[in-house]
Amino acid sequence: MDYYDILGVNKEASKDQIKKAYRKKASKLHPDKGGDEKEFKQLAKAYNILSDDQQRAYYNKIGKEKETETIENMAISNLMKMFASKLEEIISNAGKFTYDIIGRMKDAIKMTAPKFDQNVNDLKTDIKTLKRLKKKFKHKKKKITPANIFEGIINQSIQQKENEIELHKREKKINKMMLKILDEYEFDVDKAEEQYGMLDALMSGEQVKIKYKHTGLTSLL
Repeated sequence: MDYYDILGVNKEASKDQIKKAYRKKASKLHPDKGGDEKEFKQLAKAYNILSDDQQRAYYNKIGKEKETETIENMAISNLMKMFASKLEEIISNAGKFTYDIIGRMKDAIKMTAPKFDQNVNDLKTDIKTLKRLKKKFKHKKKKITPANIFEGIINQSIQQKENEIELHKREKKINKMMLKILDEYEFDVDKAEEQYGMLDALMSGEQVKIKYKHTGLTSLL
């Protein structure tokens, strides 16, 4: 089904209209409200795609969302930004490429990996706490059962955190794709320069020329 139809908006809808449509439907479809969990997840997915400019543009272009291709496109975009941000630093080393740029990019990506799982675990803990909190508010007039004024705010916070979990999971997939793409490349590091210098020395009262070799910067013997 079309994501615009799921949210009940047209293709020209603004971000605010998409957000309002999502919140309105989410309040009815949320499992805690007696809604269908599958429909709610589909609604959340539609919102995640259409609320992101890049994903929405891609979806509008192809008419449907292709998870693998979207993840790959985002991974390529992130790698390009990552490389561009370090380009001046890379070329500033007197034209020498003495370290593996691909390797360093991989290391930087791997360093961010643990945070995704930690963030998801923290959000899940928050959701459990919010659900417990919601049960604590009870109206004294049990026979009337009026609308719980606190429940709406708590449900909204739960929905927001569930959306954040999906985003973190998606970012983790993008990171894995970035590493997969980098595995297809290798960087040709400059071989250690063999530099030769001449050292004047006096040996046995006779001046001789001694050739020495070293790698890297000029050193003194």
